[in-house]
Amino acid sequence: MKTSGLVTLALVALLGLASGAFAGRATAATESSNLQYFRDLAETDDYSLGRPVAPKITPDGRSVIFLRSGPRDRVLRLFELSIADGRERELLAPETILKGAEESLSAEEKARRERQRILSKGFTSFQVSEDGARLLVSLSGRLYVFERATQTITPLPGSGWLDPRFSPDGRHVAAAAGGELHVIALATATERAVTTGATATLSHGTSEFVAQEEMGRNEGYWWSPDSRTLLCQETDESAVEVRYLADPLRPEVVPTRFFYPRVGTPNAVVRLFLLAREGGQRLPVIWDNSRYPYLACVRWAKSGPLTLLVQNREQTEQVLLLADPATGHTHELLRETDPAWLDLDNDAGPVTPLWLKGARQFLWTTERSGRWQVELHDAAGTFVRALTPADWTYRSLVGVDEASGTLFVRGSNDPREVQLWTFPLAGGAGRVFTPGRGMQSAKHFDEPKMLVRTLELFDGTYRCEAVSTAGKVLATVRSVAETPARWPGTVLTRTVSPHHPSPAKTHQGDPGELFPP
Repeated sequence: MKTSGLVTLALVALLGLASGAFAGRATAATESSNLQYFRDLAETDDYSLGRPVAPKITPDGRSVIFLRSGPRDRVLRLFELSIADGRERELLAPETILKGAEESLSAEEKARRERQRILSKGFTSFQVSEDGARLLVSLSGRLYVFERATQTITPLPGSGWLDPRFSPDGRHVAAAAGGELHVIALATATERAVTTGATATLSHGTSEFVAQEEMGRNEGYWWSPDSRTLLCQETDESAVEVRYLADPLRPEVVPTRFFYPRVGTPNAVVRLFLLAREGGQRLPVIWDNSRYPYLACVRWAKSGPLTLLVQNREQTEQVLLLADPATGHTHELLRETDPAWLDLDNDAGPVTPLWLKGARQFLWTTERSGRWQVELHDAAGTFVRALTPADWTYRSLVGVDEASGTLFVRGSNDPREVQLWTFPLAGGAGRVFTPGRGMQSAKHFDEPKMLVRTLELFDGTYRCEAVSTAGKVLATVRSVAETPARWPGTVLTRTVSPHHPSPAKTHQGDPGELFPP
């Protein structure tokens, strides 16, 4: 997924050059079919533009909120689908807010989007309040709250915001700007900086380059479950090398200055501290950050305690720490080592540990056996049982339905495809939850107990659906993406090599003609 956008961007640039070079020689009507095929591929982003993006089921289980662009534009708009009757309506378009103005992004926001491989415009993300009544969107560095009941838009104070998020109780919004973490009270529409002391090399509330680019951690602060406290990252980049990025299309613009830790050079120093929602005295969270400088992930959910995963710089050792919000002290839950490399499980699923209700057990993913597996551990970190077999190809954790004792996971028996599977928390064999050969993804929602699953099958079928945890299809989230005139078929074949090739075959080509993927 990270590569396809860059390839498409390159295709768009090449086609733009080609169009200029051959202007006057050819028109769209006379353009060769081969060139038109690649033009279509670039302009539709591999025929993905127009598909639902980031669908979320509202807590009452009545609607799906999602983003979607047109089939040949990258501007994401906000939509709502009624699960009961399948009716769809557009909630908010960027044009409504911009009123003809151009979308403007800060250098910091551009960098964040690049590291997340976001090529879209408009509303690239949104938040749903815990009661489902409000939506939070960002556009051109400004924040807006959309009231679903009244269809009204309320602009929030300030600008240049990064990583805005509702508090769990939905009464406040936290966001970073100008190197500090701020909190906005929605009842009074007032904002205040809850941290101080930022400089050109010291910032609060945002994650550093390594975390964003290499670890998939884009957060630099975390709300406590009761919305009273914030855990905030402090990033010291005073020893990190500086690079300058110029815009070749606008040579009059001063190059952008950013910190880039080359291999073998100093990284940013990352610290954590706790503070009240109103600001005030800081309480440091203590761990040996000289031995474990990488803060890989943080979990602070309603179902469990505050936990941190830290790694050494060589990424051969990692420690899962339990942190006490009252004292800032940490103690070890579990430790893993590998003489070569410890990979992180951050492939589009919830970050482990995933605590079960009551905080008596948690789910953990590991390669300790040589293959990725999901494990169950008790509150002290002790291994209880493996939930997925070692000979099964694990891709990512989706979620858990504790009422039925069911774990939802992406993976397969065949590494060339991915399905949605279920495994019992009590241990035992898994089963395919959603059949179909191809690639599948899903997101699980605790409230309500439902999933959104997406299917991209080898025969060209695409579907995005809201389903119950029992597998019943409740609604289909419509795609407006174009369908290619020629769709290559995928042939799964086995060879004597240890690899699993999946050659593509064009429907119009020679029946025996195969092309490697």
